[in-house]
Amino acid sequence: MASVSGETIGEILAKAVDAYRREMLLNDANRAFARLKEREELWKDEQNEREEWETALADALKKDE
Repeated sequence: MASVSGETIGEILAKAVDAYRREMLLNDANRAFARLKEREELWKDEQNEREEWETALADALKKDE
């Protein structure tokens, strides 16, 4: 791989470790959201908070236009 890409083994390993770290982070987040969805009241609170943020973000966009 190093000879084909022109990168050092260290650079390739660093990229692989970073990709693996990101994958683990996303897997952890997905598991956390799955657990949250299992708790109906908490999931409803999460959805309500998202709606509030969407409104706030949309308000900010309208001001800047």
